[in-house]
Formats: sequence, C-alpha cells, structure tokens
Amino acid sequence: TTATGAIRYSGAKSALSFDGNSDYVDAGNVGTGIKTVEFWVYPNAATNYFLDLNGTATITVSAGTIAANNFTGATVYVNGVATTTISAGAWSHVAVVTNTAITASAATIGKVSTNYFNGLMDEVRLSNAVRYASAFTAPTSPFVRDAYTKLLLHFDENGDDPRNTGKAIDDSGNGNHGTITGAKYVGGLVGVVPDAALRRPARVVVLAAEALEGLRRPVVHAHRD
Repeated sequence: TTATGAIRYSGAKSALSFDGNSDYVDAGNVGTGIKTVEFWVYPNAATNYFLDLNGTATITVSAGTIAANNFTGATVYVNGVATTTISAGAWSHVAVVTNTAITASAATIGKVSTNYFNGLMDEVRLSNAVRYASAFTAPTSPFVRDAYTKLLLHFDENGDDPRNTGKAIDDSGNGNHGTITGAKYVGGLVGVVPDAALRRPARVVVLAAEALEGLRRPVVHAHRD
C-alpha cells in the first residue's frame, strides 16, 4: 500500500501513455546489480525508445527489432519467447536478461537521450536476479515485489492526486518513486487487448451510495497492496 493511499483508476488498473515528443518518467538512481529489466508495452511505432538505465545501457527498437544497447550477453524475450522482434500497435511483454549486472544510476522510462517513446507502458520492473533463463508464459497479472525487486512501477496511481502529484509510485519498497513529465494515465489492464478505451484518459472511480437516512459521502478507491 502506498503511504498516502494513491487514487486508483476505473477498472482498478491503468497504464501510462507517452506522446513521443517530451513525455517520460525519471526514476533516478535505482541502484546496482540489475540483471532483469521487463515491462509491458504498446508501441505506436516500429522505431521507438523504451528506457535508459544510466545514459549508456538502453533498450530501444528500430524497425521492429529490439536492441539491448550496452548490455553484456543479453537475451531479449518478447511474450516469453527469445526473440528481438516486436510488433507496433499491440501489447507485448518485453524482458531483457543478462548475467552481467548493470548499475541503474539514472533510470528513465520513455526517454533515451533526446528521443522519446510513443505508446503505452505498464508494469515496469527492474530486478537484481536473472528471472528468465528459457521460454516462459508472460505474466498478465501485476508483478508482486520480492527480495530481488529493485524498482516496480504499476502505473496505477492518479498523477493529479495532490498527495502524490506527478509521481509514479515504486512498489518495490525501495522508495524509487518516478517523477512523471507529461505522460498521462489511461484506463486498462496489465498488457491486455488494446482498444479505444485504453487511449482515453481514465476517470477516477467514485462510488456514491444512498443510505436510508440520507446520502453518504462519495468514496474513492485506494491503491491495493
């Protein structure tokens, strides 16, 4: 649970939308020992810029081919299969795994140098362990933090919540909350079939119940554990 109880969006989950021009999330110094970087992504273009760990180690895609730049001996998995091919206009789970640890001293999501990501992103997790060593079934439920989790961004918070203005809450327990620049929350489930609803700003769910004695005050859903 977030310390302040960040507001959740309709459908109880959401993703973050990046415009490809200036939107990104700055997670800062996440720490050392990173061996797995993974996220759900819906790129709007075949050439795109997913994230940057330290100004050198980056994950990008050119003409539908993912590159783990300056990772040593990395394996790229797309939807649980070892491949570097990814499709624009569809949700995919991407995982980059390496046995050579990387320091994420200046982690940014949605920005690589002066280039920006265009699309939707969800469930970003950085781990200090090799989570995948062969083909696997891509997880479609929100990640749950464990001892190996260094950064975990669910992108389920309301960025306009005055208690967490402009923040993406880090659920790893390490306090690496991301600062959002420009990116907007949209409704949707973790990596599930895209539709027009995912591209519209989601509304906060407010439940109003009428008691026999009179009207109750509206209740806003809070962030779950």
